[in-house]
Amino acid sequence: MIRGNRRTIPEIHKTIQTSIHNRFDVEVFDANTKKLKNRAVGYNVICDNLWSKLCSGNTYFNYIQYGSGSGTPSASDASLFSRISDASAIYSSYSIDYKTGVFSVRKYIQLSASTAVGKNITEVGIASASGNGNLCTHAMLRDMNGNVISITKSDTDIINIYATVFVHFNPKGHDNGSIKLCCYGYDQSLFGRFAGVGGSYSLPNATFASSSYGLSVGTSGGGLAPTNIADKSGNVGATATWDSSKRTLTFKAGRLEASAFNIGGIRRICFANDYVAYYGSTTPLLFLYPGGSWFPYSSIVSEAVGTGDGSATDFALDFPFAHDLKAYIDGVETTEFTLDYAPTNYGRDSNNYGYAAQMEWLHVDSTPDNHIPYLGITVGNNKNQFKGTRIFYNPAHELGIAMIYVGYDVTCYASNDLETWVQIAASGALSYTVPEEYRHYKYWKGVSTSDSGTFAYKMKPPSTYVGKALHFTNPPPEGAVITADYQSDCIAKDANHVFDLTVTIQFNEYNEG
Repeated sequence: MIRGNRRTIPEIHKTIQTSIHNRFDVEVFDANTKKLKNRAVGYNVICDNLWSKLCSGNTYFNYIQYGSGSGTPSASDASLFSRISDASAIYSSYSIDYKTGVFSVRKYIQLSASTAVGKNITEVGIASASGNGNLCTHAMLRDMNGNVISITKSDTDIINIYATVFVHFNPKGHDNGSIKLCCYGYDQSLFGRFAGVGGSYSLPNATFASSSYGLSVGTSGGGLAPTNIADKSGNVGATATWDSSKRTLTFKAGRLEASAFNIGGIRRICFANDYVAYYGSTTPLLFLYPGGSWFPYSSIVSEAVGTGDGSATDFALDFPFAHDLKAYIDGVETTEFTLDYAPTNYGRDSNNYGYAAQMEWLHVDSTPDNHIPYLGITVGNNKNQFKGTRIFYNPAHELGIAMIYVGYDVTCYASNDLETWVQIAASGALSYTVPEEYRHYKYWKGVSTSDSGTFAYKMKPPSTYVGKALHFTNPPPEGAVITADYQSDCIAKDANHVFDLTVTIQFNEYNEG
């Protein structure tokens, strides 16, 4: 079958950046009265050891060191100026702030009344191991006015030294929002690794989700995979390569050969950790969507759409989310048509559900346990249970939503601007028919106050939709050859192309102000 000429898909290598910095907070308490006696802060310089550890896949936030030296910290420091001692850092807390785009991990050590008595503490740092030569950040202690100070340790002082590592990211995503780093858990996501606390981490898989199907957690050997594609899981192997000289982490997906994944275009790509971390699922590390500079769209030229029979007016395109379409009948351009900006087919179950495949996760609330982006999860599986808020975008909102599944302990809302929300269905509505005036809303939100909330994982488009996006005003004549040129908001992978993808994360030191 002649499929027409399509845009060449070059090897894609995209670089995104994230920045790191560290802060110390020191508190001195009287051991007898428990009253706060003194307070100091320390703003670090990141040492070369941090990049060496991070960019070789090792932890670096393991110890907190303190010393009595003086001088100006520099990136080449491998030890404190005059180390007094150190201790294994104790985990305190972590936080994620989506408004400012900051992930942070806090640890501390405590100097008891009998520790380091008579010593003058002037400098601190975090280290990958005990002893000299392992310093990863270095800071001098300062008072609240920014002046360098010394804390003389007495036998009635208890000193807490807190160290916080901050990882800065773009909360709206990188490259026009087309690349999103997944952020949850202090030791299981990429951000935990960037903050130096490690966690279970192994080489990722790359999952390619088609434009007609969504992602489902827990399928295809425990990996993230498209649903309803029995013999084409969409998973390929991937590698993760650290480079300490360049301060980079590079993900490279295995090649999609010419014969692989030719099922309607690629809508999203996920690199996922093999580690089972949450409800039995793998850990998603980053998602990529067409629409950024790394892949803005696909140009489809002279697609053989079909042959007229004198009565048919509706025709399917090979790829979804078509726009700027030009239609030709026997080579002559016509403007007598309309176009659905929507997928061309759906994977549906026996109840005619399946629309959740097109719902794309945007954002969840700031509760640390709710940061995995779920896409197209099957109702009735415990992996769809959640507590908090989930917001999705419907890229085919012009098509509309006829029915939605709203489980117990969840209230469903819809919006067109992410600011004004309309309640659509209350908790326990289950299969709920969406009122006509709300069917074309762009954004959908589920809010749960318990750990067993289920929401919007199966949706129905209107029953009249047949998956054919091109609609002629009058039926093309019998035997007429119909072709089309258009742009598609997907990666138009077909049997004429292979596809290679590499994503590099570049690390930098964050400069405040």
